[in-house]
This record gives sequence, C-alpha cells and structure tokens, in this order.
Amino acid sequence: MSPIIRSLAIVFRTRLNCCCSHQIVNLSGPGKVVTVRVWNICSRNRSYFIWTPFIEATKIKLVMGAWNARIDKITQEFEQYFDNLGLDYMNCQPNIHTWSIAQNIEHLIVTNESYALVIRSVRQGTCKLPPYARFDFAVDFFGRRVLNAVQSDNKRKLRTFKVWRPGSGASEKGILDRFIKHQSDLKIMRANAMDLVHEKVVIPSPGNPKIVYTLGMAFEIILAHERRHLEQAKRTLEAIR
Repeated sequence: MSPIIRSLAIVFRTRLNCCCSHQIVNLSGPGKVVTVRVWNICSRNRSYFIWTPFIEATKIKLVMGAWNARIDKITQEFEQYFDNLGLDYMNCQPNIHTWSIAQNIEHLIVTNESYALVIRSVRQGTCKLPPYARFDFAVDFFGRRVLNAVQSDNKRKLRTFKVWRPGSGASEKGILDRFIKHQSDLKIMRANAMDLVHEKVVIPSPGNPKIVYTLGMAFEIILAHERRHLEQAKRTLEAIR
C-alpha cells in the first residue's frame, strides 16, 4: 500500500470511525485498457471513493523532478570544468592506462545510449532475460552490486565492457556540446519509460546480458556512473595541467 494511501486510511479510520477497502478496476479506452486502484471509504452507511492515479502521478512527478535535478547538476559541473578547454586538453591522456577527458565523456554517451536499445526491446517484446531474472533476490543482488561498483568514491578500477569502450583516436570538436544535448535526451528517455520503472521491469545490462536489474535501478546506476566519470575526468585535468 502506498504510504500516502496508508496515511489517508489511518485518518479516515481514526477520525471518522470508518473502514477502508480497495478493488482493481480495468478502464477501457481507445485501443488500451488501464488498470487503476479504487479505494472505498465506508463511514456511517455512506461510501466515498478515492481514485489513486492522481496520487501516483504526483509521486512520479516528484521523483522525476528530483532525478532531473541530479542530472542537471552533473551536466553543469561538466560545463564548469571543461567548457573552455581546447582539443589538446580534451584529448590529452596522462598515461596509456588513463582515459582523456573526451574519452570519459564519449564513454558516458555510448553507455547511456545503449540503454535506449534495451528499452526499445522491452517495448517490442523481444527483450531476453536469463532464467534467474524471475527471482527478486537475484535482481536485487546484481543491481546493488553494480550500483556500489560505480560509486565515485569506489577507487577500484573497473573493466569496461567492449561495447562501452570509447574510441582510441582523438575526439572531434564539440564533444561537450554533444554530451549536454545527450543529457537532455536522457531525461526524455527516462520520462518516457516511467511506466516501465513503475512496473519494476527487469532488464539485462547492455554491457553483459547475464547481469540483470530493474530499469529503475538502471537509471540510478547511470547517474552514479556519470558522477564517477566526472570525478575521473577532473583528476585527468589536474594531471595534465
């Protein structure tokens, strides 16, 4: 039960001496059926009905606003640190084992865009999952493990899956502008996938289909991953100056 609905139920029961129940109702619309939860509040031989989609919509807006604020902050920091750098600085590697600033940015764009393909496969019904993806404990285990691994304070070097590796050559001019545009597209992608997030849809990692987590967790991983590479790019800048 939603915390908001639970609070309403307690208020009605304690203040109005009433009982609460709910039922699932399918509402038919043009070309689709929408399932909603209707709450029946009974008090003094009268029934009051609360239709919950407006409450769920409010929750989704609040979550979206908080997530967008976090991604905007990361975008602003990328602009703050790297906006005035020339191509020489953007493409400079402190050593052969460390990515340049441009490679970090390209890696983020490539990684994030790979999730759009997974979401499309979910919509089309072609997304394939390993058998253990049906078990919540396995999904939670993988999700938490990946999220912890990509935290910016985790100094352990991670092996990048081949599909996510940036190019080895010099980046073209405008890589930061591409990233800023990409961040706007990323917010749209998440907004369009909120129904899947709400349904806790499980997806395979675009980098390794044996790793599974919910789409909601995927977006948390994306943000943590961006923060990690922002800090990595900042260390690269310090090293080459």
